[in-house]
Amino acid sequence: ETLQLANSGEITMGNKQASIYIEKVNTTSGLFFSSAFNLTDTDNWNPNKKDSVFWEADDNRIIDEARFGHSEEGGPDIVIRKSGSYLLVYNDVLEGGSVRANPRITVEVNGKKVPGAQSKAHYIRNAGGHSASSASLVFLLENLKADDVVTVSAAQEGGGGEVYAQEDALLTLQHRETLTLPDGDTSPPRIIAFQQILSSPSGRPVNGFSLVIQDMGLKLDDASLKASLDGRAVKLKVSRDGDKINISFMENRNQKTGHIWSQADIYFSDTGSNSHEKVFFGKAPPTPPPFDETKTQLALPLPEPPVIDGVIDLDGGESWIWAGGGPGESWRAEFDESMTDGIRGGAIGDKGAPPRDKQDLGIRMFAGYDADNFYIGVKVQDDNFFSDSADEESKNGNTWHDDAVEIFIDGDNSNLDTRDTSGNNPKVVGTGGQYVITVNNAYREQEAGNPGYGEDEAWYALVTTGDGGYDAEFRISMDTIGNPNPGEVIGFTVGVNDDNDGGVRERQILWVGIPHTEATYGNLLLEGKTYTAPKKAAPVIDGVIHTAEYAGAERTYVNPHNGIYDITVGDDSWDSSDQSFFAWVTHDYEAVYVAVDVTDPNVVTDSADAGTEDGQTWQDDSVEIFFDADDSNDAGRGTKGFEGQYVLSANGAWRDNEANNPKFGKAGDWFAATQRTGKGYQVEFKIKKSALSNPADGASLGFNIAINDDDGENGSRKSQLNWSGRPHSEFTYGRLILEEGEGGGPPPAISARLNDNGTVTVTFDGKLQTAPAVNGPWQDVNAASPLTISAEQAQQYGRAVR
Repeated sequence: ETLQLANSGEITMGNKQASIYIEKVNTTSGLFFSSAFNLTDTDNWNPNKKDSVFWEADDNRIIDEARFGHSEEGGPDIVIRKSGSYLLVYNDVLEGGSVRANPRITVEVNGKKVPGAQSKAHYIRNAGGHSASSASLVFLLENLKADDVVTVSAAQEGGGGEVYAQEDALLTLQHRETLTLPDGDTSPPRIIAFQQILSSPSGRPVNGFSLVIQDMGLKLDDASLKASLDGRAVKLKVSRDGDKINISFMENRNQKTGHIWSQADIYFSDTGSNSHEKVFFGKAPPTPPPFDETKTQLALPLPEPPVIDGVIDLDGGESWIWAGGGPGESWRAEFDESMTDGIRGGAIGDKGAPPRDKQDLGIRMFAGYDADNFYIGVKVQDDNFFSDSADEESKNGNTWHDDAVEIFIDGDNSNLDTRDTSGNNPKVVGTGGQYVITVNNAYREQEAGNPGYGEDEAWYALVTTGDGGYDAEFRISMDTIGNPNPGEVIGFTVGVNDDNDGGVRERQILWVGIPHTEATYGNLLLEGKTYTAPKKAAPVIDGVIHTAEYAGAERTYVNPHNGIYDITVGDDSWDSSDQSFFAWVTHDYEAVYVAVDVTDPNVVTDSADAGTEDGQTWQDDSVEIFFDADDSNDAGRGTKGFEGQYVLSANGAWRDNEANNPKFGKAGDWFAATQRTGKGYQVEFKIKKSALSNPADGASLGFNIAINDDDGENGSRKSQLNWSGRPHSEFTYGRLILEEGEGGGPPPAISARLNDNGTVTVTFDGKLQTAPAVNGPWQDVNAASPLTISAEQAQQYGRAVR
């Protein structure tokens, strides 16, 4: 039976069927069975250092002593007494109170890990009631020798914290006869183990993998074995051990090969001339620098400086509407009773009490800049504010105990664990610090080195109060924060103090991080991201990303830490394993091609039916791409041609209404296809340049990619992750540059004319190739265009190539 233990929502089998296998076993012969509640050295099943499971020797243990040895005191080691193959079946249920713990279970023979005999299914989110997970492992240990020692171990794979057995773990080992294939069997070779390798035995960073293929009725053709990582061919190390072929690849990870691979493609043929291909997906890489694993927002160039008068005038057209945070209410921290600390989009600092409701405390943030200054606006929702600790318009008083806004800046993104707040350290003065303004306009600048406050000084800020809250506006000179350039990332966060009754403050809301701890600040990206798409031959748009088709294109990686992330429901955790994506962009003479590889363990499409048009795709797991084809940077979406939004959901529903309804299809203005993967789904797009107002090579277009995440609750999406910008707000988009080049040109022309004398004249661009059949093999013809072919020549197929 099944039972709901965490959040509600439907889980279905899709078009698959469940199966069950039951076998009656002889408990007196060939069997070992035991249970465990602890590891050998601890009862924590999530240890930093791998520890073996301690198998009990109680009355429930079953052991055929002719085939197994196990201490009468219990212990981790199970000794094999008779050579042969043994079926291992392992089950457990673990629980823990830490976020994102994921104990890894492995099987060892003589202390060496058995490739493929592992489980990483213990992910514990510790939110929404999800505090436990189970694992099941079934593996055939083949060709064990007498005196081999079998152990099962646990080790920390994900987050730290303690994890305990909710009930006994169970282990069964059953002696099996060695597999004997009948004569004439044509079973192909099978892959029995695969493992990504990210560190060498000595601990240095590497990129690699290990793979084991087993011969069956048909054998592996060793010479045919090939592999590529992210489309790059790699040289393999191959060795045979009986019917098993051990394959590995490893290279140092340095500045040139620094990124962790995401996709491995394995190709081989067998002795029956059958070809095989298998794709494996790697572990998500860490957040790429200069971004830190916190949160990211944009500071955007402003058309004119805002007036620093303490009034954020959005309705009056003040330039805050063009700032980062301007579109909608996308950058906020506010009360949410479903959150443990009462805040969504931020956190409570200094262990303060959660606010009572949205009127008690909430903030909305804005960030912009021009050549000389950095501008920050903060709208504070607060129905009760005090200013009794720092006198009105005073300098460097106890502002933290009054209602106040604090801005923290790490202008050189140095990520110091502890920033010197004395204001006297030349290593940090001039790169930011803390800037504070209270509701009575007392200010504090000591922790920024006292750069000078005033309308014509290094920085200036004002607050104006009103019913239900107040606005705070800041101007800070670029010189004061280290003169960061457009395209660079600075460390940044906002803190708002709340004093409800005088005296010390009740709480502080922070967008992210810890005050004066630069390593915890958020990432503030000035202007946005840029991607240069190479011009090359078109990929096949089939929903399967063959990285070789995108070779030469940058593989960009976006997760909740370096993308613009908006999580509207759920647990408010910023988790790369729940939502992230890789993307590639190329172009040729005809179209722009976008490939998006999404990591999402729970793909849901319950709002827009498969294969339908203009449904509610944004509520499902889907990929959206946005174009500002004329680079107009409008406040909303443009209407020129078919610029706008193109969407494909994970079930093939599409939406182009916000792109002015271009024609969808392989021969249309645009086309997209999708396929599920072992870690989520992939989408490939083709957008014809004619739909984008025919941009020339070298053109710069506004561009964004967004993925929606629907985890199946209430029929609506949980979150959206953007590459650079906000949907339908062109001025927030990143830049897509269509690189100039010779690749990706139009296909060479070829034509044939039958002459009156029976000859055929072939006119072609490039060079001519001929073949006896339409699928080849093709051979070059040493001839120039035009070429006349006699009537007596045998029939051939012809093509032109460059």
